[in-house]
Amino acid sequence: MTKSFKWSAIYLASLTALVVARLIFGFINLSDNLSGWLFSTVMQCGFMGLMPFVMYAAIKPKPTVKFSRAVGLGMPDIVVILLSVVAGALMFLVNIVVSSLSNAVWTAVGYTSVNSSGVIYSGVEVFVLEAVTGSLMPAVFEEITHRGVLREALDEMGVGSFGKVMIMALFFGLGHQNITQFIPTFVVGIVISALAVGTGSLIPGMIIHFMNNFLITLTNFSLQWGLPFQYVYALLTNLMFTSNLTLALSLVGGLAVIGALVYEINRIERYRKRARERRESGYPCNYDVCANGEGAKRADLGSVLMLVIGLLVTAGGTVFTLVWGLAR
Repeated sequence: MTKSFKWSAIYLASLTALVVARLIFGFINLSDNLSGWLFSTVMQCGFMGLMPFVMYAAIKPKPTVKFSRAVGLGMPDIVVILLSVVAGALMFLVNIVVSSLSNAVWTAVGYTSVNSSGVIYSGVEVFVLEAVTGSLMPAVFEEITHRGVLREALDEMGVGSFGKVMIMALFFGLGHQNITQFIPTFVVGIVISALAVGTGSLIPGMIIHFMNNFLITLTNFSLQWGLPFQYVYALLTNLMFTSNLTLALSLVGGLAVIGALVYEINRIERYRKRARERRESGYPCNYDVCANGEGAKRADLGSVLMLVIGLLVTAGGTVFTLVWGLAR
């Protein structure tokens, strides 16, 4: 088996398990809180964390490299960490606009969302559990699967940087299997995928992913409990939604600043990588060649078929939610 085939097999197995788990939990009659926590734990820890690790150990796409290093869990520069925190906070604000526009589009075409009470923050412990299962776990385990395993599969196929970013973002959006989430997660996916490809590390993307999800959780908790953060949220959203002009400026300006932060993070990490290469080998080299020990790569039919199957499975679930919403 080729390396690309092995990485693709790991990714497809995780996606398939995710879809099956989502179907099973759909038939389990639990409260929204309990169902969400159980599903997140099983899905994130089991199918997007433990499963890729076990399969990597079993089929060994890179026999001499530990799983953590292979998927890109190396610690970045402290400046990169701080810039990622800022980018995550901005991503939260931009996503408010993107989600609003996305929902307006689906409503205009006749889509009806499923009524759900959502998370009921009956106590601080609920907030803590939601922060762990809805913010921390997805930030770690979804990045390992969608940006670590998938990036390695695409890299072994010889896919270029732009192709990797767009394919990873597409899978990330479709992987949520909810048409109302597709556009916002696709936008976030582009940003985080650009960082994963540019830096070779998952940590900046994990930070942005966590910040985006955590600020959503904090907002919902603050609104239910009347905490001061709700006033910050209200002030910012009122400013962004004052008029169509402010809405456009918030979206374009926010994405421009995030793009600048992504560029700077990638620049810092590339400089660190070249400096490390000089120390270790005496000369700089291309990341793909140095990190993987080989140059030209190509896709094999089995790898492509597995990713196509994964795409069809996730797209099928997403389209189903659209059809179901239109039929209601």
